[in-house]
Amino acid sequence: MQMNIVGRGEVLHVEFTGDYKPESAVVYCREMGNPETAEGAEAFLLDMSSIGKPMKVLEAYSFVKELHNSVGSKPVALIGREESQAEDFCAVVGKNRGMKLEIFRTREEAVAWLFYVRTGKTGQN
Repeated sequence: MQMNIVGRGEVLHVEFTGDYKPESAVVYCREMGNPETAEGAEAFLLDMSSIGKPMKVLEAYSFVKELHNSVGSKPVALIGREESQAEDFCAVVGKNRGMKLEIFRTREEAVAWLFYVRTGKTGQN
């Protein structure tokens, strides 16, 4: 599993490729929470739609736990694969931990939600 930083700014946009590996996910979650990597990001856009072998449902709990420890209560939009129970479970775990974490199937939906969460406005206002 590899993490590629696509964009920085108010939103840190990262893409994950390769097969999901729990040990890599822990490292990448910590890296995203690192101030030098995040560079003041107030929200996170995680694109996991290109992951080859996806995470298992039980791995979702550990992933979200580490993500929460790293980024705190900042909004996280996760672009997942089609019909992934594990990624859907991530949203449940995140909300139970007090996170603003939503799962999306398209980048457009994820970006619109992050904009709304951060500004209270839709892109049409």
